[in-house]
Amino acid sequence: MSNSEIVRKSHFAGAQSSPLKTITLTTDFGSRDGYVGVMKGVMIAINPDIHIIDLSHGIEPFNIAQAARLLSANYRYFPDGSIHVAVVDPGVGSNRHILALHADNHLFIGPDNGIFTPFLKACELLRVHRITNHDLFLKPPSTTFHGRDIMAPVAAKVTAGMAVAEVGEQVAPADCITIAQTIATVERGLIRGEVISVDRFGNLRTNIDQTLLARYGYDALCVCIGDRRLPLVGGSYQDLAGVEAGALINSSGELEICAPRESAAHRLSAAAGDEVVVQLPLSSTAPSSSPERA
Repeated sequence: MSNSEIVRKSHFAGAQSSPLKTITLTTDFGSRDGYVGVMKGVMIAINPDIHIIDLSHGIEPFNIAQAARLLSANYRYFPDGSIHVAVVDPGVGSNRHILALHADNHLFIGPDNGIFTPFLKACELLRVHRITNHDLFLKPPSTTFHGRDIMAPVAAKVTAGMAVAEVGEQVAPADCITIAQTIATVERGLIRGEVISVDRFGNLRTNIDQTLLARYGYDALCVCIGDRRLPLVGGSYQDLAGVEAGALINSSGELEICAPRESAAHRLSAAAGDEVVVQLPLSSTAPSSSPERA
């Protein structure tokens, strides 16, 4: 039986045949407080055999878009049937819904606030359910910590063999909330994008994808941020030797601006949201009055 068959039969059809037991956590909780540990405690108390992996707890507070990008870039490195719990939830305690969403043979659990936008827009979805079955929650559920009281126990019970259909009503993907995604554009010989995040090394990750750059050939491209013109170097950080800063294609296939052994964000006085422009060779594009969506 394939992994995808296991997911469909155990998670969605209600059979008890060897559900997979990997759960990842993505939150904006940080590591100082006990929120992450308590969520793990709740899940292990329900199913001691689960594997819990911290994908990230360093999402900027309330930054739903950042969490959405991180999830969509990394979920595929986990086994089919993994469950990904995402808690970046500034609307906790309000009338916003909580979803269990199946996409690309993975199950995602989190608030209906746009955090699953990449999957709702790009993936083939088997099913989306709103989590409304109060019998599955910790009692009484708080109004400020649904990650502990609703999402954690539901995820753990699915790993123990519960069918996802038991969490609540099925809804159409079109009824779920999505957020605007910044997309790089091509216009008049320029690729225009932006810095989408800064990692702990100060590297500037952008929304300009390698597949877009590959259309024009890497050698002749120049990357601009602020008043700086930077070279697009080879494929590793070692290729930055001898330059103040430069750009390369990172492990997620994104254009990334970095500096040799220091923070590019500090060196270039740059931050998330700053515009990044790639100048294309004159021979590769003709002036256009309307932008091409990347």
